[in-house]
Amino acid sequence: MHGSLARLQLTGLLRLIAGLGRTTMVVAENDRWILRIWFEQGRVVAAVRASDVGLDALETAEYLFSAGRFGL
Repeated sequence: MHGSLARLQLTGLLRLIAGLGRTTMVVAENDRWILRIWFEQGRVVAAVRASDVGLDALETAEYLFSAGRFGL
């Protein structure tokens, strides 16, 4: 992973992707927790964490993934 992405917090990474208008998927890992967020032209179109989907998955993301690993 690129060093500068490793230093971003999840919210900063999500804002960056949204601002770039990218279509991609972000995977965040923190121990046993895995969050997947799909973007289409910079807009979040889906999010999944374990059994949580959509806004429920995103609501806890800041706490669970504040220092996790991210991949694009």
